[in-house]
Amino acid sequence: MLLTKAFRDAEVVFVLPPPIFDPEPGFQEAYTAMTAVRDAVRNSGAGKVLYLSTIGAQTKQTTVLSQLTIGEFIFGQLEIPVIYLRRAWFIENTAWDIVSARNNGVMHSFLQPLDKPVPMVTVELVQENWTGQRVVELEGPSRTAPLGLGEALSKILKHQVRVEAVLGIHGKVYWSVKECAASIRVFA
Repeated sequence: MLLTKAFRDAEVVFVLPPPIFDPEPGFQEAYTAMTAVRDAVRNSGAGKVLYLSTIGAQTKQTTVLSQLTIGEFIFGQLEIPVIYLRRAWFIENTAWDIVSARNNGVMHSFLQPLDKPVPMVTVELVQENWTGQRVVELEGPSRTAPLGLGEALSKILKHQVRVEAVLGIHGKVYWSVKECAASIRVFA
């Protein structure tokens, strides 16, 4: 009821799903939270929804990012325009890899395949008019592959940095240490 009142007659409702890095099996928290927000939007008379999603939300495999895929599905049941803003990979995430690159000559990457350039940054969209649903994958002027980030670190650190794909349980442990999401696979 409070959310419905807060959203009453809003032109755009911006939905920022809560980060849950250690979800229950089946992602019940995501279903519960996003259904409640969707129902509040539906009952509020809001005009549009901008749902902040992420790169990798389109993957078919189950990862921590599946929570955002669930949210996209739930908001897809609305009759008003919905835009899924799949933010790019933040280049600042590379900061997590500098110590390993400096000390061990290795940069770990959840973005795979390693030679596939991926988008990195943001644009403004809420002032546009649209009908139905849109998926927007945000990016800057050029894409950057993990191998390119490794080359840049090699130049900066003045020694070779090898980029290694992080797979399976190793990814979960690695991200748990970083307090971030699980592995991301980028598919063409």
